[in-house]
Amino acid sequence: MKTKANFLEKLGLNIRTQREKAGYTQTDFAFRVKMARRYYTDLENGRINPSIIHLMRIAFALGVDFSEFVPRGFSEKHLTDGD
Repeated sequence: MKTKANFLEKLGLNIRTQREKAGYTQTDFAFRVKMARRYYTDLENGRINPSIIHLMRIAFALGVDFSEFVPRGFSEKHLTDGD
């Protein structure tokens, strides 16, 4: 079953994939996008719900559109658990 937690995990995985493709370590990339390493690690691991500003900052730094991060196959009902 798809849930908000699954969405955040997939979002983080998509970001990690793009970061690794670009050749950055988590630590170096967190510094590049001016985020605390712990926050950035939690983002990639799906433990936090990042703001659109953070997603845009990451996308700009990687030279991709932030839509590359958005998991496919989810609907609004999947994203409302626990809110």
